[in-house]
Amino acid sequence: MKTKLVVFLVVMATAAIICDAGTVPYQHAYYLSLKGPEDNCADCYIPLLLTKEPIESINDVQPIKNPILVITYERDSIWEVKNEGVSIGPGAIQLRERIINIDNREYRFQAVGKNEVLKLLRKPDGSIPIHRLHLPGKVSQKRLIESLIRDFEGQPQ
Repeated sequence: MKTKLVVFLVVMATAAIICDAGTVPYQHAYYLSLKGPEDNCADCYIPLLLTKEPIESINDVQPIKNPILVITYERDSIWEVKNEGVSIGPGAIQLRERIINIDNREYRFQAVGKNEVLKLLRKPDGSIPIHRLHLPGKVSQKRLIESLIRDFEGQPQ
């Protein structure tokens, strides 16, 4: 009986390691600024794009897999987290010009450091008092934010 238990535990531990090794963490972040004429307060609501691989390494034939778009208010707080329905298809990136096309809108992108991303994720309400029609604290979004914090904490400075 003891041997079966040990074998079971070894198999479960190995499966956990294999599953964990297959999960690529989010480690790259980019602030986006709308290219061209801005809508209303577009410069107030600044998107933060989170990816598993650097934009610079993506070629013209593959889409960005599972991008997350965090809409921030003045880079201070999280207004909304979009992890579904964000599509960045093949050919959406113009590296030389540092332009990315998301949902038929062109943005300039700028890399963001790990510490700035973690500051935003750890304090999603920020420090600027604003009225929110919906709270960014949905249970599913809280879990996603906690997962992103673990991803970014796990990367080197």
